[in-house]
Amino acid sequence: MRFTLIFIMLANLTFAQSEFVNPFIGTGGHGHTFPGATVPFGMVQLSPDTRIDGSWDGCSGYHYSDSFVYGFSHTHLSGTGVSDYGDILLLPSVNPISFEPEEYKTKFSHNNEKAEANYYSVDLPANGVKVELTTSTWAGFHRYTFKDNEGYVLLDLKHRDKTIDFQISNPWKYDVDGYRVSEGWAREQHCYFSIDFNHEITSVTYNADSSKALLFFNNLKNNQLKVYVGLSFTSVAGAQQNLNYETSKTFELVKFDDIVNDGKRLWDKELSKIEVFTKDENKKNVFYTALYHCMVHPNIAEDLDGKYRGHDMKIHDSPNHTQYTVFSLWDTYRALHPLMTIIDESHTTDFINSFLEIYKQSGRLPVWELASNETDCMIGYHSASVIADAYMKGIRGFDTALALQAMVASANEDIFGLDSYKKYGFIRVEDESESVSKTLEYSYDDWCIAQMARAMGEDSLANIFYHRAESWRNVVHPQTGFATPRLNGDWLRNFDPKEVNLHFTEANSWQYSFVQHAKGGSEVGIELEKKLDDFFSAKEETTGRTQSDITGLIGQYAHGNEPSHHIAYLYNYTDHPEKGHRIIKQICDLFYTNTPDGLIGNEDCGQMSAWYVFSSMGFYPTSPGESKYAVGRCMFDSVKIDLEGGEIFELTEGNSIGASNFEHWYIAGEPRSTLHYDMIPYKSSFVETPLISGTPLFEDSTGISVIAINSEDELIIKLGESESANSSFTIEETTTINSRAKRKIYWGPHNDSFYVLSPEISATFYKKSNSWTCRPSLQPNSQYTGGGGDALIDGINGIVNWQAGRWQGYQHEEVTFDLDFKETKRIKEVSASFVQDARSWILMPTKVEVYLENKLIGSRSYVVDAFTERTFLKNLLVKLEKEVKTDQLKVKVYSAGKLPPGHPGNTINGDAFFFIDEITIK
Repeated sequence: MRFTLIFIMLANLTFAQSEFVNPFIGTGGHGHTFPGATVPFGMVQLSPDTRIDGSWDGCSGYHYSDSFVYGFSHTHLSGTGVSDYGDILLLPSVNPISFEPEEYKTKFSHNNEKAEANYYSVDLPANGVKVELTTSTWAGFHRYTFKDNEGYVLLDLKHRDKTIDFQISNPWKYDVDGYRVSEGWAREQHCYFSIDFNHEITSVTYNADSSKALLFFNNLKNNQLKVYVGLSFTSVAGAQQNLNYETSKTFELVKFDDIVNDGKRLWDKELSKIEVFTKDENKKNVFYTALYHCMVHPNIAEDLDGKYRGHDMKIHDSPNHTQYTVFSLWDTYRALHPLMTIIDESHTTDFINSFLEIYKQSGRLPVWELASNETDCMIGYHSASVIADAYMKGIRGFDTALALQAMVASANEDIFGLDSYKKYGFIRVEDESESVSKTLEYSYDDWCIAQMARAMGEDSLANIFYHRAESWRNVVHPQTGFATPRLNGDWLRNFDPKEVNLHFTEANSWQYSFVQHAKGGSEVGIELEKKLDDFFSAKEETTGRTQSDITGLIGQYAHGNEPSHHIAYLYNYTDHPEKGHRIIKQICDLFYTNTPDGLIGNEDCGQMSAWYVFSSMGFYPTSPGESKYAVGRCMFDSVKIDLEGGEIFELTEGNSIGASNFEHWYIAGEPRSTLHYDMIPYKSSFVETPLISGTPLFEDSTGISVIAINSEDELIIKLGESESANSSFTIEETTTINSRAKRKIYWGPHNDSFYVLSPEISATFYKKSNSWTCRPSLQPNSQYTGGGGDALIDGINGIVNWQAGRWQGYQHEEVTFDLDFKETKRIKEVSASFVQDARSWILMPTKVEVYLENKLIGSRSYVVDAFTERTFLKNLLVKLEKEVKTDQLKVKVYSAGKLPPGHPGNTINGDAFFFIDEITIK
């Protein structure tokens, strides 16, 4: 490939790239995009809603397989895995409309549907109306053409999400205002609206609670009605102000087609920042739709006057930037935000300043921010990556000292396993779910903090975070090279790297073992190449739990979800980078097509598309936070990128770089200013936390081995208060063992030496207090086995964080547990412990019964509240009708059955789990 940097003045030239945008791409399959109208980064996404149940493939409100539409709402999410938005639904009809969604939905056909950049239309034959939609930054515009000169418009404020507050003001002649506050993925989302019509409202009818209104219009000129909807997240006055700006209140001068074309010009301006040259029109459709999807989110969150709703739910004025929302950072830090640093410095600056405003209001940087709410969806603190990547590329339009402070503050919290991570140098399975993924992603974010701190001259701080950034070494098994969970001080037993489980985030060990900032992990060169070969040639299947996000398999590579996205480029660290180039081309050709199911997985607010934009141009940021890009292969005849300031970066298809020179497979990015960083090398003093191996639950005795991950390390071992000189020994009682590794480090011109200690690891081995057995009538779900056959009688209680793995999970109507005490017991009470997490389908049981042989001798009923969203533990005590003497009992547990419609898991007719741990007797 040949890369040439050319300086050209653009002379305000733009190109009509918007004509190549196909908004239907990703609306089928699992892409989760929407086809409606929007402008770049606009507040309004005006689109049809074909689903109201919050189902996974209906997250955007629309799925191409559907044939009924409920109406057209003004906010939508593009490509997410959780549903939200769908605010302010309108539906027109020439006939009166019911207030019930299943009655007012209406049939449509894709044959009479059209979608372009900032334009959508559909015919609704049963409603006798053609609907056309377009937008500006703060407003949505509807044009309804009825078959007669009169018609109805339904306004529904209870569409999709749970509405917790609302108001429809008394309509005046030409307008109606109001708001809704809803609870969904975002726990408190405010949306205010001001709607104006170009025709006087004839009459209004309301439903019982006035959350829905049916507006009637007669004597329509040319059978047509125009509707103008302004939005605000702050107030009705803000919505009115925004609408006034977009319409100038002179409706007859607001021409619908002009709004469409104004939006297309905005898209042309943004899309023309990259120009691709090819005779293949389909490739242009795929490329420019991908670039289009990169600019749907984030969205402007402030009004025309700069007012916005903060994370403290107070109204603020943005000081020196535009405030944005919808930050899907676990996804977008990888490619979407690095792409913006190249083609859009101003938006990058606004995004970072938005992060900092959120930090000032909430005390930490956003994780997955939505509508002034922190959803805490996904993992990591990847705002740090976005900030560091921008800083390392010379972007300075933000308070860099405050940014570094916010990054450090977010990294030093004690939430989501960070306390375990800081204490042990990794996250223990028993402390936090998804422990391996969180360890790896925290260590990457720490590396980003270190990079920025070093560049800012904060060397002491940089050293702290460079040290933390090596924590990945504690979870990557040095013999296997696989990222492996660590339970009770040891590697998890019977570990399968293909298994999708609660130790990883939407992935398995194969997909997480190529550590991002370590350029693949412990392997280099030939070892890395073999590992990559095995990865891409492995059998295309996973084991364990079903994970809908894991799609687009090439071997164990899963392009449909983000943890795999950098891996093909790691061949650049071997002697055969062309292997990676072939795989990248395969992904581009097969997984990105000009069809509704043209995305292999969730679009994820631009990340899936940003990968394609980079990769089809011929390079990719494998480790955002450094000014290097891995070179791939340009898929076009040539590409020109507008770097802002009149500079063009040109890429041309070719093969001029040889594989023999390793360094040539990278582009070193230049800072935007003349700053040069004297990057003092970091001398690693990271010492891996040792392993403590033994049988966690034993009857008589068990052998213990304490093992240093690095064979050169010495070990410090404590049994209680005493130290052990031996690394292998036997214990006969319940024992807690602590250990550290100690390593001699050499440093300086005189080769001075000093010792460095690893964090101290602790493991407890339990002597079984009885010889009981517990046998269930049905086996637990394979993902929730809770420590094996004796887990319910081992004396070790599960914690409220059920994902840590102590619980057994059953998804059956009833399960009987046969208890054998091996000797006669006098028993008065039997109790069992349960956990509830309604959003995860885990509910308390409805009843626990105790049987002696086949006779019922005690029962305890429980009224289950499937709508209690907090996670809690509860012990259900069964008092027996009278004391019994026996060596055996049966405990029968009844599940809550089918989940009720509207429960917090957003699923209808799913089967509830019950999660049980200790069964005890008195």
